[in-house]
Amino acid sequence: MIEGKTQKATVVVDAAYIPEQLHLKVNVPAEITFDRRDSGDCTEWVIFEKVPSLEGGEIKARLPEGKRTVVSFTPTAEGKFRFVCGMGMVHGQLVVSK
Repeated sequence: MIEGKTQKATVVVDAAYIPEQLHLKVNVPAEITFDRRDSGDCTEWVIFEKVPSLEGGEIKARLPEGKRTVVSFTPTAEGKFRFVCGMGMVHGQLVVSK
């Protein structure tokens, strides 16, 4: 969903990422809210793998249990990119297109 000039999505973290796949527009700022509901160590972190972004560098965030955490970035290339938990066991996918 695009609000103003920012695309926004919410992902529930409860032993999985729900939804598992997010669709984003290239070169449009994104805010993804992670709503962490489980208490496992595995889902304490989210890491976006190899997502080219305007901000550069690795995109990752700590997800405190029972909290909502916003991850902001601007994807700069089209493609499919994974996001994973800190242990690489829980995963999702970004689909970035025009």
